[in-house]
Amino acid sequence: MLNQNISDIPWQQLTTPYGRGTDIPRLIEQEQYQELTELIEHQGTLWQVTPWVLLILLQKLSSKNVEEVSLAEIELYLAVAHAITEDYHNSTHNVSTMQELFGYEIFMDGK
Repeated sequence: MLNQNISDIPWQQLTTPYGRGTDIPRLIEQEQYQELTELIEHQGTLWQVTPWVLLILLQKLSSKNVEEVSLAEIELYLAVAHAITEDYHNSTHNVSTMQELFGYEIFMDGK
């Protein structure tokens, strides 16, 4: 699962704060990190798409040189890190596997 191809992920089944994740592959390809951030973290809430986007981005990050990492990409990672609080670690919304996310409307509700 860690070597997931972007085309193998059913983005149309995964929710964002604005609908389904169908635009995410294009945004990843075009490195539109600010737009991606708005779709994976919104007002402290992480969505179904969040771990999948992070999986793909971190795969890409592993082959980049430090100078190739943009400020917008770093801000994306920071937004997710900031949203992860102790509440999430104790949440009843936790899932055991990423595949379970296909059955949840929202991955983490921020409450």
